[in-house]
Amino acid sequence: MRAIEAQYQIENMEEIMRAANIEIKPADIDGSYRTGSLVGVTREDIVKALGFEPNALDDPDKVENSWAFTLDGLPCAIWDWKGSHHAKVWSVYDPHKMLDRIFDMGHLSQGGW
Repeated sequence: MRAIEAQYQIENMEEIMRAANIEIKPADIDGSYRTGSLVGVTREDIVKALGFEPNALDDPDKVENSWAFTLDGLPCAIWDWKGSHHAKVWSVYDPHKMLDRIFDMGHLSQGGW
């Protein structure tokens, strides 16, 4: 049942963001570090939620997909680490705890290494 709820949320993300006036913009973010995890979503889910393909350059030996962006003006980032995307696990930089505005809290956990 949880997977169906998550898919419904992702499929309706554009409508939710318009209603909430959420602004997501690709950005160049320096100094991001892991503040938590995003679990149970695919690369395609993230692209649909953010509205753009991976845009950040990262260490190609360790990271395949990486997004850097602002969410209502605050810096955020999402990336896979050493193939973690195959298990639907993503590292996030979310120091202002903004990602819960676009992803279900059941998919987010806070805490770095």
